[in-house]
Amino acid sequence: MARPSDDTATLQQRLKALESVIQAICKVAGAPGISLSVSHNGEPIHRACFGFGDLETKKPVTGSTQFPIGTMAKTFTAAAVGALVAEGRLRWDTPIKSIIPELQTATATVTENLTIVDLLSHRSGLGRSNLWWQGADATLLLEKKDLLPYYNSLPLTGQFRADWGYSNWGYALAGEVIERVSGKT
Repeated sequence: MARPSDDTATLQQRLKALESVIQAICKVAGAPGISLSVSHNGEPIHRACFGFGDLETKKPVTGSTQFPIGTMAKTFTAAAVGALVAEGRLRWDTPIKSIIPELQTATATVTENLTIVDLLSHRSGLGRSNLWWQGADATLLLEKKDLLPYYNSLPLTGQFRADWGYSNWGYALAGEVIERVSGKT
């Protein structure tokens, strides 16, 4: 039977061998830079940085380079919802209107029946407007207080629960649900 240190060394070799593949993926995807760390049994065993953190100055990526989180935030949002469901503080089929009474979308069907699952699965049927509310250096372009009025103004562009339409706004509304149910920002 292999010793744990042998397993870690083998894993480290395999990760090192993947570096050229990771660089190729970054090139194809158009990612200017990436920093990664892999942990095994709670311990970091491999770290690597590729490309540039700033293309203009050609500043290389380091382990301290900060990247915008972007769509990765959806993972944390869904996990927080799942935790609230597991705690019994929220159900997957709880109408959003029961948590956010100010919800008044373009159609009564969406307003009355929209659930957290609809938001997380991008099936509200509302417009796919994905204007970013965060600019460079985390500068807010839209105040949080403006989220609900904006969401309420989205036009119906698809069939509720039948059509898929990627929506950052649905996840922002899910974040509002999390705040109201948990009592935490």
